[in-house]
Amino acid sequence: MSAVNRLLGGRYQFIQVLGANEASQTLLVADVHYPGHPKCVVRQLQLPTRNPMTLKFILRLLQKKVEVLEVIGQHKQIPSIFSSFAADHNFYLVQEFIPGRSLQSDLIAGKPLPETLVLSLLREALKVLAFAQEHGVVHGNLRPSKIIRHQTDNRLVLLDFGSIKNISLEVTSKDPAQWMAQTSRENQIYTAPEQHKGESRFCSDHYALGLFAIQALTGLPAEECPHAESPRFYQEMTALLQGIPNLGITTASLLARMVHPDPDRRYQKATEILADLERLREPQSAASISEETPLLTTEISVPETTLQPKKRIPWKVLGGAGLALVALVAGVLILRVPQRLLSAQRVRNAEAAAQANDSERAIALYSRALELNPENAQGLAGRSQLYFQSGNTEAALADITQALETSPENPTFAYTRGNFRFAVGDIQGAIKDYTVAIEQDSTFTQAYINRGSARADWGDDQGAVEDYTRAIDLKPATALRAAAYLNRCLSQSNLGEQILAIEDCSAAINLRPNHGLAYQNRGLVRRRLGDLQGSLQDYNIAIQIEPDSPDPYYNRGLTRQDMDDVSGALEDFSRAIAIAPDYVFAFYNRGLLQAKKGNRSEALADFRQASQLCLELGRTGCYEDALYQISQLQDGQ
Repeated sequence: MSAVNRLLGGRYQFIQVLGANEASQTLLVADVHYPGHPKCVVRQLQLPTRNPMTLKFILRLLQKKVEVLEVIGQHKQIPSIFSSFAADHNFYLVQEFIPGRSLQSDLIAGKPLPETLVLSLLREALKVLAFAQEHGVVHGNLRPSKIIRHQTDNRLVLLDFGSIKNISLEVTSKDPAQWMAQTSRENQIYTAPEQHKGESRFCSDHYALGLFAIQALTGLPAEECPHAESPRFYQEMTALLQGIPNLGITTASLLARMVHPDPDRRYQKATEILADLERLREPQSAASISEETPLLTTEISVPETTLQPKKRIPWKVLGGAGLALVALVAGVLILRVPQRLLSAQRVRNAEAAAQANDSERAIALYSRALELNPENAQGLAGRSQLYFQSGNTEAALADITQALETSPENPTFAYTRGNFRFAVGDIQGAIKDYTVAIEQDSTFTQAYINRGSARADWGDDQGAVEDYTRAIDLKPATALRAAAYLNRCLSQSNLGEQILAIEDCSAAINLRPNHGLAYQNRGLVRRRLGDLQGSLQDYNIAIQIEPDSPDPYYNRGLTRQDMDDVSGALEDFSRAIAIAPDYVFAFYNRGLLQAKKGNRSEALADFRQASQLCLELGRTGCYEDALYQISQLQDGQ
């Protein structure tokens, strides 16, 4: 870019390129006119003509759009417009920089978000869209990466209203298909069908937001979501919604309408969706069983099919003793049926409370369900998960073990206990449980992957490779296949098979190009191979993907250390510590480099901090190493 080495508009210092396409760039800049040089975002549009008359018309059109953006930018959840100007045959729009993390980071393959959380996100985003729609503004480029959770007050901020990309499309009158060709498959899923033809409407934004909600509820990676251009898109989407466990029918219907391929059949205004979302909050019908329904001990109306035996016995055949037996059995069933019904209902209520992140209430509801029916395996398994999350591992293991005793043929329960045992360090117990799960379900991909991880932790990398290979051969969903390749990469590397390890890490990257850990692992293997430049490149990419994670900085520091780039390594170790102040290995390695540079006091401070952290973690070897380094420095006085 020609403006990299000088101030844009005489005041904005270029920092980095955030994004680019054929006719525009998004830049991060610093405003040098203000103290502290606050960051701003500049959207640079290459003007498509040098004809003075046409250029004048284009600039007038752009300025009108800016005026509208200035109005909606007064909303606290839409970035403010600071200025706009033309220079060097480019048009620049300067906007507020929003620090935070995008909702894209909440979309983790294989980890669905709770319905209550997704609906809450929808409500907040829709309120912003409703405000923009009042001023006639369509976003036109909505997707999770454009919705930022502000790091200071946690509010959602919608970026890129009237984005440069859309302005460019209008100004240059280019075929929309050209823009679509430049848009990744991952981002195309949020593009409504009419936008492929160059037409954006209010309901196009509803489509994008609905797709985000469905992706969040299912945990599917973008590439596995139904595509709008598929002739069976709506059928596939409806089937997907119906397959989401415990999803309310009204929620499913609302989302199905949001993503209907026919724009005329979608919600036309954000306020309409908000009104229906409010109806979802209304109390349930009185006909439903609430958690407070009292236990019935006298009369109950039970459907005939509930008590009907497989073969009817004519009542006239029964004598007095037979009638007494029928009365006794009926009495027992009358007492037990409502208990089981209430227990099951309370489990469902507990699951809803857990999805709403109200763990305390969820545990209480599970406990009350188990008081009514101590053999409710789902209740035991659900409570075990919450106990484990709260740190009560003993109670978690007790519950999941009881669930296994109640339903010994359930492979999920064995798998869950294996996960608990693995987490608390009972590696052999975890391997046994994963093996039971696999014996009961030979296609249990997650069990193969986790048993492989347990075997690798136990030092059996060959057994781990066998498990990961079996998982890959089962051809699971993309996220699981990527995890198997990623884990096999490390085990292959530990076995000295570095070329095979590189192939596995690369396969994981091809499946999930935005997975920072895959680049980190390949960087490690390349470092072991002596390919330090390749290792550095992988860690650079990992940092771009996960700038707030300390691990890629630490690992890049090790590579820079091997390259004798002491200053770069020190910078990376310091960055890792800034992100994670308890990163013991970063302190230790930074201490080594400080000592190498002759910075004795700084090295002592790092080793003392490392020794204290090692002691707190119970890592005696690490503690002794740090003490040795301290003694060496003190002896050298």
